[in-house]
Amino acid sequence: MGNTHNSGIQEGATDVLPASRRLTKRTNLSEQVTSFLGRQAELRQLESEIAKHQMVTITGPGGMGKTRIALRLAADLLDNYADGVWVIELDALADPALVPHEVANRLGIREVPGDDLVETLTEHLESSSCLLVLDNCEHLVEACAELSNRLLAGCRSLKILATSRQPTGALKERVWRLPPMSVAAGGAPDQEGLSEAARLFIDRAWPGLTPEAVGPERSSTIAQICRRLDGIPLAIELAAARARVMEVGELGTRLDDRLRLLTGGPGAVPRHQTMRAAVDWSYQLLDSKERSLFRRLSVFAGGFSLHEAEEICSGDGLAVEEVMDLLVRLLDKSLVMPIEIGAQENPMRVLATLQQYAQEQLNERGEITKYSHRHADYFLRLAERVRDLQNSPDYSHRLDLIEREHDNVRAALAFFQTVSAELNLRMATSLIGFWDARGYLTEGADWLDKALTTWPEETAFRADALGAAGWLAHRRGQFEQAAAYLAESVRIAAAVGDRVVQARSLRNLALVTVLMGNSREAAGLVKEAFSIAEQLGDRPGTAGALLVMALANYLEGDFEPAIAYAKQSLELHRELGDEKVVAFLLACLATVAVERQDTVTARAHLLESLEITQRLHEKVDVAFVLETCARLAAATGEPARAVRLAAAAASIRRAAGASSAPLWEAMVEMALAPARARVSEEGSTIGAELSLEEAVNETLEWLVSHRRDAAPIRPSPVLTPRELEVAALVGRGLRNRDIATRLFLSVRTVDAHIEHMRDKLDFHSRAQIAAWAVSQGLVRD
Repeated sequence: MGNTHNSGIQEGATDVLPASRRLTKRTNLSEQVTSFLGRQAELRQLESEIAKHQMVTITGPGGMGKTRIALRLAADLLDNYADGVWVIELDALADPALVPHEVANRLGIREVPGDDLVETLTEHLESSSCLLVLDNCEHLVEACAELSNRLLAGCRSLKILATSRQPTGALKERVWRLPPMSVAAGGAPDQEGLSEAARLFIDRAWPGLTPEAVGPERSSTIAQICRRLDGIPLAIELAAARARVMEVGELGTRLDDRLRLLTGGPGAVPRHQTMRAAVDWSYQLLDSKERSLFRRLSVFAGGFSLHEAEEICSGDGLAVEEVMDLLVRLLDKSLVMPIEIGAQENPMRVLATLQQYAQEQLNERGEITKYSHRHADYFLRLAERVRDLQNSPDYSHRLDLIEREHDNVRAALAFFQTVSAELNLRMATSLIGFWDARGYLTEGADWLDKALTTWPEETAFRADALGAAGWLAHRRGQFEQAAAYLAESVRIAAAVGDRVVQARSLRNLALVTVLMGNSREAAGLVKEAFSIAEQLGDRPGTAGALLVMALANYLEGDFEPAIAYAKQSLELHRELGDEKVVAFLLACLATVAVERQDTVTARAHLLESLEITQRLHEKVDVAFVLETCARLAAATGEPARAVRLAAAAASIRRAAGASSAPLWEAMVEMALAPARARVSEEGSTIGAELSLEEAVNETLEWLVSHRRDAAPIRPSPVLTPRELEVAALVGRGLRNRDIATRLFLSVRTVDAHIEHMRDKLDFHSRAQIAAWAVSQGLVRD
C-alpha cells in the first residue's frame, strides 16, 4: 500500500485496524484513513522475522508502502506486547541529535537534567515488553543505528520495527526488502483473477465497487497500468485518483509522463503528494557520485549487470573500480532493485518511475546523448560478437543472452535511428540470427526496413543488410520480396568485392527460387555459391550450399542425390557445431524417410531433431519438424495425432509471423487429407490451443514411446572399447562436449567416434545409439 496515513497519531487512541477492534493496552496507533488491501504473504513473513530478531528494518523505494505495512503489522501484533506498541515518526525531524528526544516524547518519558537521555530510555524499557516502530529513518540512519544499538543491548524484551529507504546499519538489524505489489504477468488479468495491484487501483478509484463489476476490458487496461507502474502502491493510488476524472484507457496513454501525472495523494504527507516528490526525497539524500551513477543507469532498458554498469557508466569522475561499491549503496537505498536473487545475468534494474526521474536529471545536465551512445555502442558490439559465433556450438547460449537483453537491444536500435544510419544498419543486420531463431520475424523485418531506408549507399553494409532482409522475408513467406532483396544484395556484393556476402546471398536466392518452384534455375545459382565458398575456404558457406542442393533435388523427385547432399551438409554442420541447421537437416531426412515408408529412420531423425530444437528454444523451425511428425503420424495410421500436430505447427507459425513455402504446404496438406477426413474439427482446435512447449513435449513423448522401433536391438561386437564407453555416455543423455570432458578427449574425437558408430551399426541418429546402448546393458545407474 502507499505510505499515506493519518499523521495525527494520538497517545491513548483506541481505534486501530480493523476498526471494530478496541485497544486495551497503551499505544499511539491510530485508525488508518484508507483500507489495507493485499500484502498478506508479506505480513506473514514480517511477523516471522520480528519473532526471530530484535530489530527488523523494512526497506524499499519511496511509495512502496513501508509505513503502511509496518503500521498494519504493529496493529496485528499489539496483543503480543504487554507494554504496548509505539510509533515514532521521523520524517519531519531534521536534526539527528533529536532522535532520542522524539522517542522519549512519544513514550511519555521525561528527560532528567544532567542524565544521558538514552540511558534514561534504557532504564525505562529494560524490563518492558514493547515494540517501537521507527518510521522513515533514511535521512537519520546513523542516529537511528546508534540509538537502536544502545537500547537493544540493554533491553532484552524490546523489539524495534523500522522503515527506511536504506538499512540503518544497526548491529542487530535484520533487513527485509518490501517488494512491489503483485501485478499480472504480461499486463493482463491472470487466470485466478485480478492482481493485488489491480484490486488496490479499483478500491481507490471507485470505493465500494467490486472488482467483478469493473468488466473484462477495463480490468485488462487496469492490469496494464499497474504493470507499467511496477506495482508501486503510491503510484497506483495516485493513478487511481485520476481515474475518477478520465477513462482508464486515456490514463494509460498518459503514463509516459507519469511523474507529472501522478499527483495529489489524499491526506498524504507532503513528500508523498506526488511521485516526483517521493523520488526527489531519495535523490537528495545521495552523495554526488551516487547521483551520477543513478542518473547514468537510466539509459538501460530492463535490467543490467555489474559489468555493463562498469562499462557504460564509468568515467567522468567515476572510476570503474568505484561502480560496484556505488551500486551496492544504491541497492541499499532502494534506488536500484534486484531482479532475482542469485541471478547471473542482469540482476539489477531501476523501476520505471525512478528511471524517468533519473533520465530527466541526466538530460538536464546535458549528458543523455553521451551515455545513451555508450549504451548503444556496447550492445552493438555484443550483437556483432554473437553474429560472429553463428556457426559455433556456443551460438544458442549467446542467443539466450540477447533474449535477456532484448529491451536494451531495442533501446540501442531506437537510439541509433536518431544519430547514425550506418550504426543502425550494422546493428539491425547483426541481429538477423536472433530474430530468426527466436521468432521475432516481423519485428526484425521492421527494424531492417527502417535501417535500409536511411542508408541508400551501395556499400558492403547495405549488401549484407539486404541479404538479411531477404532471409527474413523468405521466412515470412514473402518470396517475391525476398528474391528482390537477395538479387540486389548479390549485385552490390559483387560490385564492392564482398565475396562472402555474395556467396551467402546467392545461396539464399537459390533457396528462395527452389521454394518458388524453379529448381532448375536454382541449380545454377547454388553451384556458383558453392564455387565461391570453396574458393574462400568458407566451410559454413559450403555446408549451406549442399543443403540447398539437397532441397532442389528432393523437390525434383531425385531422392538419392538429395539424401547424399543432405548427409554431406549434415556432417559439415555437425563439425561446425551449428545445431540449428543440424536439426533442420534431420527433419529433411526424416521427410524423405516418411515418403520411402522407412518409419524407423524417420522417427529416429525426428526425435533427435526435436530434442535439438527444444534445447535451442527454436520458435520457427520447430513448426517444420512438427509438420513432418504430422506426416509420419498420418502415414502410420494415427490421424487424430496427425491433425493435432499440424494444427499446433500452424499456430506456432502464426505466432512467429512465419509462413511455410507453398510447395511444402501443399505436400503437408496432401499427406494429411485422409486424416482430416477421419477427424472432427475439434482435433484441430485442440492442437491449435497447445503452447509451443506443450506441443514439443507431447510429440517427444510420442516419439520416445516408439524408441524400440527406432533402434533395432542387435549385438555388435565390432565396436572398440572406447566406442562402447562413448555409446554408454550417449545412452545416459550426455552431449558431446560433456562426454569429451568426462573421458579427457577432444570434442572432435568424440564426434568422430559417434560417426564411426553410426557407420558400423548402420544408425542414423544419436537416439538410435542411445537406445542401443540401453538395450546392450551399457547404461547403468
